[in-house]
Amino acid sequence: MEDKNVIAFELKKSGLEKEIAGCLTSIGSVHIAFSLEAENREVWAKALKVGVGQLSQNGRLDEILSFYELKKEAWLSTSMPVQQ
Repeated sequence: MEDKNVIAFELKKSGLEKEIAGCLTSIGSVHIAFSLEAENREVWAKALKVGVGQLSQNGRLDEILSFYELKKEAWLSTSMPVQQ
């Protein structure tokens, strides 16, 4: 699994969320980085920012987050600003 929110969702869906020791009940800051050696790092960062902005504008971000029982307001308060 690639994300602790995905793991938490799958555990809850399976009824196992109380069976796993050491899981956090909330997430902290999430950081996405691109290698300083990558020629296209700035292009990728901009594409990510613009892409999340588009998902936010067209409502798809809300759909994705609600699938994992997350709210956009809480997610955005700990993530990058969205390009509108």
